[in-house]
Amino acid sequence: MNHQEATTQSYEYLEEVGLVRQARSRIQTLSNGQQQKIHLGLTFIADPELLILDEPTRGFDPVNQGLFREYLQRHLQRGATLLLVTNQMHEVEELTENVLFLRKGRRFFFGSKLSAKAKLGERCTEVTYTGQLPPSIDAWNVDVREPGRLVLRQTHGLQEANRLLDSLLDAGVNVTDFSTRMANFDEIFKDIYNDSAMTDSLVA
Repeated sequence: MNHQEATTQSYEYLEEVGLVRQARSRIQTLSNGQQQKIHLGLTFIADPELLILDEPTRGFDPVNQGLFREYLQRHLQRGATLLLVTNQMHEVEELTENVLFLRKGRRFFFGSKLSAKAKLGERCTEVTYTGQLPPSIDAWNVDVREPGRLVLRQTHGLQEANRLLDSLLDAGVNVTDFSTRMANFDEIFKDIYNDSAMTDSLVA
């Protein structure tokens, strides 16, 4: 950008985030939250086509985390490409399309988020209930975590989870809640790095 373009965009940004009065202040005199906003502006000004961000929200308060996501989504909708290095798995869920997990400096997995969940995660099925479980429950590999809640332990698919539910209902168990889902990225991350001193993850 030339000087005029940079000045115009800078003031537009400062106006938007409520810092136009501090435009000529030294950054060292600003609060941490205000400094974070300045760093965000430096990241997104000039509408870059490629964003390479390394743990960009580390230390951000919730307000500035929301501001970051808003600006990032705006740039992604304009066609920008994001390369994001993060250990914050909620950012993976919200911001990325593909994921690369590195373990001990080598590629452990690369692919879409959906394929990562299918290949690296296991289905989790939990049932809460009242009443007595039938003797037939012994045929299922379940953990009774606490009175009234059980978890299907073995690797299983959606059909098997539904069969467990049907068997409980057929036996007259009063099921108060039933949930079955694929592992989320926090759980996948823990499985990959639980026995590793290296916790590098690159999400693109």
